[in-house]
Amino acid sequence: MALRRDITLLADKGDGTHYVEQTRAEFAARGRGGGLAGAPAVVRLRRAGETEFTTIPGKGYLRYRRGDTISFTSSAGGGY
Repeated sequence: MALRRDITLLADKGDGTHYVEQTRAEFAARGRGGGLAGAPAVVRLRRAGETEFTTIPGKGYLRYRRGDTISFTSSAGGGY
C-alpha cells in the first residue's frame, strides 16, 4: 500500500527543492509467488486553476504560486 501526501501553497509564492527515491520502474519491489512488481514512487504537480495533476521528475527545483499543489506518492510493495 502506498502513501500519498498533497501539499498546497497558501502563501502568494514560494520555491523549493523536492526529492523522491524509488521513482524508476525497474527498481520497483518485486512480487512474490508469481505476483506482479510494485508501483514506483510518483511526484505530481497541479498548478493553481488547473483540474489535473501532471507527473514531474522525482527530483528538481520548482517555483510555486498560491494554490499550486505538489503530490508525493510513495512506492508500493510487490504483489503476492
